[in-house]
Amino acid sequence: MAALLATGALVWALAGCAPTPALDSATGETLQAGVVGIAERADAGDLVGALAELDLFEEELAAAADAGRIDADREAEVREAVALVRADLESSLAEQEAAEQKEAEADASESTATGSATGDGDSGRADDTETDDSGPGNGNGNDNSGPGNNNGNGGGNGNGGNGNG
Repeated sequence: MAALLATGALVWALAGCAPTPALDSATGETLQAGVVGIAERADAGDLVGALAELDLFEEELAAAADAGRIDADREAEVREAVALVRADLESSLAEQEAAEQKEAEADASESTATGSATGDGDSGRADDTETDDSGPGNGNGNDNSGPGNNNGNGGGNGNGGNGNG
């Protein structure tokens, strides 16, 4: 949002872009189109693209100044506005990147915490947990010690169902 406000400063600097000795009409139209491109990208959240458009805008401005299609006073006003827009876009981009980094770190932290909670790094869903077949009485309470009884967790080896049998 702030990028759009700063872009407004650039529009203001070009507000008098009607044909005058300070600026020819073709140059005024080209520069105004550049401002529109910057504003559209900034509004869409494409701050990197807006900065790229601003670079192109500055090249057009320099070419117009070198060719005498814009006078020095008007060029100075536009360059001041460009500096404000650039500072605002760069600040907004830094904030955006910091927020994305913080979100990525939070996601990674959440993923790590979930993986350590299950002990195996899996997704942490309840259906991913394994059963513990190592202790006596695990399961239905039958210790599998009777003759012919192999229905328990330990495969009927009579040792309390350690699963090695």
